[in-house]
Amino acid sequence: ASSYVSTAVGAAKAFKSVLRMYLPAKWLQWNTQYMELLAALGMSSTLTPAMILLCAKHLHESFTGQSGPLPDKDEKKGEKRKAGEEEEEEEDPMPPELVMSRCSGQSDFNDVWQRTDAHTDYLKHDRATYKLKGKNFFAYFWHDDEDPDSMGWYIAREVGSEELFAVNKRHNDALIPPGPGDWEIQVQDKADKRINEPDCGFARIPKETPPAKAAK
Repeated sequence: ASSYVSTAVGAAKAFKSVLRMYLPAKWLQWNTQYMELLAALGMSSTLTPAMILLCAKHLHESFTGQSGPLPDKDEKKGEKRKAGEEEEEEEDPMPPELVMSRCSGQSDFNDVWQRTDAHTDYLKHDRATYKLKGKNFFAYFWHDDEDPDSMGWYIAREVGSEELFAVNKRHNDALIPPGPGDWEIQVQDKADKRINEPDCGFARIPKETPPAKAAK
C-alpha cells in the first residue's frame, strides 16, 4: 500500500484529523494484507482535488487564524475590481439547494432539496445533508469506520434510520448527494425491493442568466 493510505507517514499522517473521513479504518491499516487488498480494489494512492483543498484550507486557518476563502481567490477578485471587469460568481461546493429528477420509484423525490445543518453533530463529518422541501425525507452521507460496507449516500425519513428509500454507495467521495447513474430506489409500496434507476439523481439548480447589457 502507498504512504498516503497509512496514517503512519506522509500526507495522511500530517493531515489525518482533516482527512479522517477519507482514510481506511485503523484496524485495516494495521494489517498489510488488508491494505494491499484495498489498493487492489482501486483505493487511490494520491490525494483528490477535494482532499488537497481541505488540507490547504486547514493550513490557511492554522497559520492565519482566519477562516473563509483562500487568499489567492480574494486577490484575483481585487484585481478584477480594479480592472473594472465583472466578477464570475464562484460555484458553491455545497449549494443551499439541489433538485432531484427522473426518479420513478419515488416520484415525490422529484423536487427541490434544501441543505440543513441540523444533523452535523450526529453524523460527525462535513458533508452536506439535504431535506426534501415540504416533506420529511433526508439525503445524507453515512460514515462509519467500524463498518466500512455501510458507508454511502442514503435517503430516509430520519437520518440514521434503518428504513431506506434510496442508496448510493458508488460515490463516497462526493460532498453532496450524487447525480444520475448509481441510485438504487425503493419501489413505492414495496419496502423490500429497490431497483437501479440510471437516470435518477441530484443536480445543481441552474442560475438565471443576467440580461445582456444594451450596446452604447
